[in-house]
Amino acid sequence: MIIITTKKPQAGRVNVDFNAYYGINGWSILPKMRGDGPQYINALHDAGKAAGRWNSPADDAALFDSTADYELYTEGHFMR
Repeated sequence: MIIITTKKPQAGRVNVDFNAYYGINGWSILPKMRGDGPQYINALHDAGKAAGRWNSPADDAALFDSTADYELYTEGHFMR
């Protein structure tokens, strides 16, 4: 898109200003996906420890976004 506007035009005088922006949205390198549920829950434990929300498996429920997610985990479904 090109927009041309004028401000107080003067005969015989030309002034050109140019401004551009270019951006890319997305991953430059895709992160490696965790292969299994135990790796995922261990990562949640590490993050929970760092955030002060997890001290032992008794605190596992606090690591999930919802009760339904925690129930899936306790049933052996490692989905995210």
